[in-house]
Amino acid sequence: MPIGYQPPKLKQFDGKGNPKQHITHFIERCNNVGTDGDLLVKQFVRSFKGNAFDWYVDLESESIDNWDKMEREFLNRFYSTRRMVSMIELTNAK
Repeated sequence: MPIGYQPPKLKQFDGKGNPKQHITHFIERCNNVGTDGDLLVKQFVRSFKGNAFDWYVDLESESIDNWDKMEREFLNRFYSTRRMVSMIELTNAK
């Protein structure tokens, strides 16, 4: 970490919720990191708990070596394009 760097307070992601929103919130909180991809990866891991942290621990050693790869793998694992159907839609379906 750079000298004098103060890590931001991060929302925790447990594998539930919206991973795209989590990344957006994370980037916003880390705006002082700029384009330092290595630091982004290290800080991003600090925002994991539960299933998300388990996913990270189970990755191949050194398989994530830059921010772009971390973001891509994270979204591949946690982002679903499945549409949620509401109870109203189910009730109205005939």
